[in-house]
Amino acid sequence: GNEIQPNYRGADVDAYADAAPPQEWGGGQEDAAAPSGPKIGRYLSALNRFKWLIVVFVILGAGAGYAATKFVDPEYEVKATIMLEMGSGTNQGERRGPIQANELLQASGWQDLLRSFAIADPVVNQLALFVEPSRVADSTIFQSFRVSPLLRPGGYVLSITDNRYVLSLNPGGVEVESGLLSDSIGRRVGFLWQPGEQAFAGRKTVEFHVQPPRDASIALIKKLRMTLTEGSSFMPVNLTGNNSHRTANTLNAWVEQFVMVATALKKKNVTTYASILDGQRQYAADNLTSPE
Repeated sequence: GNEIQPNYRGADVDAYADAAPPQEWGGGQEDAAAPSGPKIGRYLSALNRFKWLIVVFVILGAGAGYAATKFVDPEYEVKATIMLEMGSGTNQGERRGPIQANELLQASGWQDLLRSFAIADPVVNQLALFVEPSRVADSTIFQSFRVSPLLRPGGYVLSITDNRYVLSLNPGGVEVESGLLSDSIGRRVGFLWQPGEQAFAGRKTVEFHVQPPRDASIALIKKLRMTLTEGSSFMPVNLTGNNSHRTANTLNAWVEQFVMVATALKKKNVTTYASILDGQRQYAADNLTSPE
């Protein structure tokens, strides 16, 4: 009576748990077949269940893409590499050879020259970068556009009727000038512009904005980026803008103007150094012939 009796109920449950499943369950001693793979029907069912949600996301994505192409201006980057001087990357203290002028500018000096108004102003005036047409296709109309010191900057709209034009402020619509398309346009506000009738073939209005050339030069200088390693003969330059062709033409003209100005400075430096050497040679020759 003092011994612990075995738990027959627990034994029965354990025995039942370890036993084979009944035959009526359909299992028997054979294992159930493993699934062969994902079923297409389940995916189609999920797509059918969330089809309206998918349609909403597609519409939102297409609308966002359309808005991005219409309201977000693309930005292009063009690059160029300028070779400054042959052998400028070598150690100047170990240079051997004939007497020659010293290096024209140091690394910071080349960068200051490239960003100077002596380079930017001629480029702005050459490409008429101080005028911004509302349509990129109208840039060809303003190729001969120049301004005088009496320029009145701001927005303008040119209305064309047959062979006559009306130049008005934009916004505001205040008439500034009117006349024939064959005449000069905008003389009262400082424009030096005579594109001719053929330039406005099929056009009714042309909108554009004009700013002082110096302001355009300052804006371009801010967009110009360059890197020059001390002792290197190459200076990479890049420029960003919203118009790919205009940005590329601007950088090409910028590099050409830089090379022209740098060449003129280099020539002046060499000429001055040659004059100094010639004076020293003449002085030494006089000292030699005088005792003789």
